[in-house]
Amino acid sequence: MFSRTEEADRKVTEIAANRGLPRAKIALAWLLQKEEVTAPIIVLTEIIHLEDVVSARTVKLTPEEITSLEELYVPHQLVGNTINTTALRTDTLKMFVE
Repeated sequence: MFSRTEEADRKVTEIAANRGLPRAKIALAWLLQKEEVTAPIIVLTEIIHLEDVVSARTVKLTPEEITSLEELYVPHQLVGNTINTTALRTDTLKMFVE
């Protein structure tokens, strides 16, 4: 039996394989399509990772793909301050593209 994390990992792998894209790009595309996720933490150890981050904004997941990625998610209580950073997120991505 797979844990929720392992099952979610398998779903990301499946979507990535079906689209011929890296798994990280699928995960980033999901983050970029979620208004609730305002501050993803991205670690870059190689230039290719930066290219994946920038190009992930062009990947649009289907509603079915999003549902399959989220169906195992169990919401947790938010901790700390929350702010609306949608504009900040957009401006930050533009900085890398321009």
